[in-house]
Amino acid sequence: MYGYEWTEEYGIFRLTIDAKIQKEIRPVFHEELDFFGMDAYWDYPKDTDAPLLWAEGVRRYVMNGVVVAEAQGGGFYTKPIINRLTNERLKLQPIDTDRLYEVNRSLMINLQQKAVNFIQEQHERYSQQGYAFVCAFSGGKDSLVLLDLTARALAPSDFYVVFSNTGMELSDTLEAVKKAKAQWPQLHFEEAKCHMDPKETWEEFGPPASKIRWCCAVHKSVPTVLTLRRITGNYNASLFMDFFQKNWQKTLLSRIPNFVLL
Repeated sequence: MYGYEWTEEYGIFRLTIDAKIQKEIRPVFHEELDFFGMDAYWDYPKDTDAPLLWAEGVRRYVMNGVVVAEAQGGGFYTKPIINRLTNERLKLQPIDTDRLYEVNRSLMINLQQKAVNFIQEQHERYSQQGYAFVCAFSGGKDSLVLLDLTARALAPSDFYVVFSNTGMELSDTLEAVKKAKAQWPQLHFEEAKCHMDPKETWEEFGPPASKIRWCCAVHKSVPTVLTLRRITGNYNASLFMDFFQKNWQKTLLSRIPNFVLL
C-alpha cells in the first residue's frame, strides 16, 4: 500500500511509501456534483470527461489536499446531504490525468512489471500441472487493470476471459465489456450467465439478505463454474456452498445442472 502527498499542481498527487496511508482516493466527476446540486455553490465545467475533484473514501471531497465538503446521512430512498466546509465559491477545473500519470510513472511501471512477472511465474508453475488459466472480468476498474496485466503477461491462447453477467448489470458495465472486447479482439472472451432471469429468482427465493445470500451464488458463482467446466472440458469440479438453507437448497440446485453440493 502506498500513501500519497499533494503537489503544487491542481489535483495532482504523488504516490509514496513515506507518506501516511490515507483512505482510498477516488476521482469525482461533474455528474456526481450535479446530482447533489453543487453547481449552485461551485463553478465547474460540464463539457469534460476529466475528474474535477478527489474524494477520500466515499464522503470526503478533497481539493488540492484540503477537505472542502463532506456527505452526511442518506439512505436507500434518500440521498446524502453535502455539508460544505467553506463558504467560498470554488472554481474547479479538469484534472490533467496524463500529468498525474507522468508524476507517478516510474512507480507505476515498476508495479506493473512486478505484477506481470508474478502472473508469468504462476502460469509457468500451474500450467505444467494441467491447470487452465482464467481472468475474471467484471467490467469494473479493478478487473480492467487485471485484464490489461494478464494480456501483457500471457499469450492470448494461454487464458480465457470470463465475464459474469448477473442480468442486473448497469448499462455502463455492459458498455465497458463491449469496449474491452474491441480493445483485445484476440482474447477468448466468455460470458457466464444463469439460465434463470433475475426477476424469476427474486420471486422464487425472495430478496438476498445477510442470512440467505443466494444472489451471488445463483447469478455469478455457479454460472461461472459451469462456464469453466464447459470451456475446459473438466466436469469434475465441485463447489461448496455452506450458506444454502435446508428448506430451499434442493429446489435451487435442481434448477442448476451439473452442480455438486458437498
